Amino acid sequence: MSTPGSGLLDILDDLFDYALRAFSADDVVRFLGLKCRPKSGAVETRHARRPEGRRIKHRVRLNWLKLYDKWSVLRIETVINNPSDFRVLRFERDRRGRPRGRWMRMSKGVRNLWRYVQIGEATNRRYLDALAEAKPSAAAVAQLDLLCRRRVQNGHKVARFNPVSRPDCELFQAVLSGAHLINGLANRDLQAKLWPLASPDALEARRRCQRAYRLIRKLRGHRLLAKIPGRRRYRLTLLGRRLLAAAVDYRRRAFPQAFAA
Repeated sequence: MSTPGSGLLDILDDLFDYALRAFSADDVVRFLGLKCRPKSGAVETRHARRPEGRRIKHRVRLNWLKLYDKWSVLRIETVINNPSDFRVLRFERDRRGRPRGRWMRMSKGVRNLWRYVQIGEATNRRYLDALAEAKPSAAAVAQLDLLCRRRVQNGHKVARFNPVSRPDCELFQAVLSGAHLINGLANRDLQAKLWPLASPDALEARRRCQRAYRLIRKLRGHRLLAKIPGRRRYRLTLLGRRLLAAAVDYRRRAFPQAFAA
């Protein structure tokens, strides 16, 4: 089965990653329409990179299901080398000459081509339906990349963020705090999250206030915060909540030791 390759590169990594992580041996057996799981070692999944593209191969004994990209085309292919794993409907006549259908082990032969096509189409369709659960991340990654680039808003330059750095991650956590969900975030609220200890003198208090103001302006420049009309308070935008939460989660899971350092 083929699909045009115009937007294939945007979703290809998500499809291969989902197929590797989500499809167990039991799933592959179900895709092929088999009722029982073969013995250990008879089911495997392989991922390979070739000059012409990538390929994922789910094997059940001598039969397999392949997903690969080739020449900007995504192909899903069912290969049946051992037809005896499947059943085919045969009609026989009883003693009275009446035709009766019985499901029998399928053998190789031209007369079973209709059943080959039926099994292949059903397998491909079940596999495609399962792949439909994969969540494309290209757009989200592109949005996250925007945090790492400088922006220009209303003629003013807005500095970039580093989502995996400790200072920026601590800022994201402070902004994401549930304490700001109802009334929004103010300058002093951000100061309380970033500097839990009271300032030792007036000069330090002023420095913290100015620093918090610059951070809020930077967050607004990236459209992560929006001002509440008529108040000096700010709320997280939907984009901000999604991107900041993703950045914090990525740092915690991918770099737990770095985060603890």
